[in-house]
Amino acid sequence: MTAPATTPQQVVIPNDLGSLNITPPNWQWQGDQQELANRIANSTKKIIMLEAECGTGKSVIPIAAAAAAGKEAVILIRTIQLQEQYLRDINGLVMLTGRSRYQCEITGNSAEWAPCTIGMRCSLKGQWRRGKPLTTPECSYYRHKAVAANSQFKVLNYSYWLREIRGVQSTFDRVDWIVCDEAHEIEQVLMDAGIIIMRRSSVKNYIAEVPDDKTVEGWMEWANKHASAVGKLLATVTAQAKEAGLIEDPESPPLYVLDPNSAEAKAIIERFRELKALSENLSEILAITDPEKWVYDGSDNRAYLIEPCYGAPAFKKLLACANDKVILMSAFLAPAALIKNLELDPDDVDVILAPEVFDRSRSQIFYCPTVKMGFQTQPHEWGYVCGVIDMIAATPAFANAKGIIHVPSVQLRDKIMRGVNPSTRARLLAYDAADTDIGYRRYGTKDQALKRFTDSPEPLILLGQSVSTGIDLPHVPQWQIITKLSFPPFTTPALAKRNATDKMFMKYLTLCELVQAAGRIKRATDHDGPTFILDEQFGWFEPSMRAHMPQWFRRALIKKGWDRWIFYKNQLRKIAFRNGVII
Repeated sequence: MTAPATTPQQVVIPNDLGSLNITPPNWQWQGDQQELANRIANSTKKIIMLEAECGTGKSVIPIAAAAAAGKEAVILIRTIQLQEQYLRDINGLVMLTGRSRYQCEITGNSAEWAPCTIGMRCSLKGQWRRGKPLTTPECSYYRHKAVAANSQFKVLNYSYWLREIRGVQSTFDRVDWIVCDEAHEIEQVLMDAGIIIMRRSSVKNYIAEVPDDKTVEGWMEWANKHASAVGKLLATVTAQAKEAGLIEDPESPPLYVLDPNSAEAKAIIERFRELKALSENLSEILAITDPEKWVYDGSDNRAYLIEPCYGAPAFKKLLACANDKVILMSAFLAPAALIKNLELDPDDVDVILAPEVFDRSRSQIFYCPTVKMGFQTQPHEWGYVCGVIDMIAATPAFANAKGIIHVPSVQLRDKIMRGVNPSTRARLLAYDAADTDIGYRRYGTKDQALKRFTDSPEPLILLGQSVSTGIDLPHVPQWQIITKLSFPPFTTPALAKRNATDKMFMKYLTLCELVQAAGRIKRATDHDGPTFILDEQFGWFEPSMRAHMPQWFRRALIKKGWDRWIFYKNQLRKIAFRNGVII
C-alpha cells in the first residue's frame, strides 16, 4: 500500500468561489462543485479518482481545492485545446507547451533540438538550481518555463511533462498535487511515453551488431554486452565538449571555446546527442524487470522499438512525483477497471462519483443496429449504412441543425463521404488529409474545422475522428451518430500482446471512447439532442460492459432504438432492399 496523504488540519472550502481568485469575478459554485472540492481537499488518500459527467465543471474543482489548501498543482492534459480551455477558465494559471513551439535563439531552429537539451552551455537560459530559476532567462522557452516554475498552478501536456521529469533536476518532478485530466486515457499515455526508441543509425554507428534473438530478453543481453563500451564513448565525447567550452564544468575550465554554430561544434554536439540517447536507451533496457510485460516492435524502419504492454510501472513513477495527492479525473473512469489496470490497492484509492448534473430525458442514446461494422463489412453494407445516415440527416428536426458523425478512422470517414447522397455530402465538414474530389468542406487542422463548425450559421455536420474527447461544444451539435465502436487496433505488438492476456483492457478503451462520444451532447441544461449508435456490435458489447458504464449512460440508453423512431423503422426496409441487405 502507498503511504496515505497527510492532511494536518481540515481544509475549509469558502462559500464564495470568487474569494479564491482563480476564476472570473462573476463565477459562483455550480451544483456540487463546492462539496466535491471539499472531498478532494480533505481526503486522506493519496490517490483520488473523480468521475464527473460533462457539465459538472471538473476543471475548477481540483484547482479550487488546491487553492484553499495552499498547494502547488500541475494539471496534465493531452491536447492543446484543453490547455487553452483551462487558460480561459482559470485565473493565474500558466500554460507551458513543449519545446517544438519555441525557437532556439542560438541556432535559429526549433528549441526541441537546441544544444541545451543535451546539457550544452547556453548563457541565454539563465541560472537554475535544482530545477528552479535564479535569474530571468533571455531564452523564450526558458523564460516561459521560469514563469511556470514560479506559479502555483500550471497546465502541461502529458508528453512534455513525462519527458521533463526524466531530467536529473527537473522543474516539475516534485509538486504537491498532480491533476490528471481525461484520466481514462492515462494508461495509454504512460505506455506511449514508456516506449524505448533506439535510432537504427545510432546503433549502426556505435555498436554495429544487433541481437540475433530480437526478443526483449535478447535485447537485454545485448544491452548488457554493449553498455560499458557506449559509456566509454560518451565519456570521451563529453570530455571533448567540456574542453571546447560547450558543456559547463566548474572544476575544469575549457581549453578553448567553440562557436556553437561552427561545423566542429555541431559535429561534437551531434555525436554527444547520439551517444547520450543511446546510453540512456541501454540503461532503460537494463532496467526492465519483467520482460514478459514488454515486447519488441521491429516495424519502424528508422528505429528499434521496445514497448511496454502495461502502464502500471510508469504510474508508480508518476505517483512518486506528487508530495501529497494525485487526482485522476474524467467524465468517465470506470474506477474498478482503472484500479485493476494500474495495479492499485483499492484501499489506497478514494473514489468520488459526482452526482448526475442533467436531466437526459431529451438527450437519450438510441441503439439502432444496422450491420456489424469492421474490416469485413461489404460495400453493399456500407451503402446501407450511408443510406441510414442520409435518412437521419434529412429528418426535418435535423435537416437545419448541426450534427456530429463519429468515425474511428480516416478510412471510414472517406467511405461515408463517398457513400452519402449529395445533399448530405454538401453539409459535411472534415479535417486533415483526404481525397479532394469528393465535394466536402475540408480543413487543414481540427482547430480550423471546429471553429468553422461552431461559428457558421449553416447546418453543418462535423464528420471526424478524434472528436469524442478533448473538445467542448456546448449548444452546437443537436444530434449525433456513432457509426462504429472504436475498438483499439491490434496493429502494434504491445496492444496485441496485451489483448492476448487481458481482453478487458481493450473493452475498457472502447467503452471510454463510446462514453466520451456520447457526452458531446448535453453540455448544458438547455443543450439536448439524440445520439444514434449504428454498429450492430453494440448488441454484445453492452451487456459485457454494462457494469462499468456510468449511471447516466445506462439511464439514457434505449436498447430498442428503432422502436422509438417508428418513421425511421418504416424506411429501413426500403434502404436495405435498395442496397441488397437483408434485415
